[in-house]
Amino acid sequence: MCSLNWRKFESHISIAFNRDESVDRAKAEIPHLFNDGTVNFLMPRDPAGNGSWLAVNQCGFVFLLLNDYQGQLKSTEHELISRGLLIRGLASCRSLQEITKFVANIDLTKSQPFYLVMISMEKQICWHYDGIKTELVAGTLPEQIYSSGHADAEEIIKLRKQHVSSLNIENDDDLIKLHKSHQPQPNNSVDNLADNLGDSINSLELVDDELKVGDLKYPICMHREDAKTQSLTHIILMDHVVKMKYWNGQPCSTDHFFYSGLTLS
Repeated sequence: MCSLNWRKFESHISIAFNRDESVDRAKAEIPHLFNDGTVNFLMPRDPAGNGSWLAVNQCGFVFLLLNDYQGQLKSTEHELISRGLLIRGLASCRSLQEITKFVANIDLTKSQPFYLVMISMEKQICWHYDGIKTELVAGTLPEQIYSSGHADAEEIIKLRKQHVSSLNIENDDDLIKLHKSHQPQPNNSVDNLADNLGDSINSLELVDDELKVGDLKYPICMHREDAKTQSLTHIILMDHVVKMKYWNGQPCSTDHFFYSGLTLS
């Protein structure tokens, strides 16, 4: 599961991204500055696949990737590449022309379904591979995208979209607060008690065995026994600079963040 929300304000673009992963997966490395010989880029790294779920480069491009668990998944017998390597490759692109060429050359037969996002001050694009298409077509980027591998994914995604659509997001702090929150939650659910008792609560267990809540699967800051929100990244993209804050851990209980930035060429 992952969550993306972004807004274009008067002077900049604001992007919030929660990475949700299995509790058994190796912890990702915090964002570092990389250089492939021509381009500087900031990117957290997943040691399992050596790729990433997001990157920003000095040319003013932000790249994001979310898995599409509702797409047609390939058998594990297929020869597959890590989708995170797509972000690693795109991070070196210096122009929209290079990005378009890179995307056109992705071997979809070796990939599981995904949403691939590119954001710049001038253009915002989403490519969706559903596991069936034979080529990627650039589409308009919606303001929110959610990825979930849970059995109740359809309802989780629907409720998140409804909740965010009801909000008045006016600034960067509103986006960050959203991605740290334990909302949404299903109506008339015991889960609501957790939020009423405080945003820092990870789980709730009542005395009555019939009213035990072991996880918070609906909120954007997600908590389950098998998976959880592992990090929050907030990106501010402007004409001449990009700034990144990275909360390494569950956003609701992690106050410290790593700060980095790039001057755009």
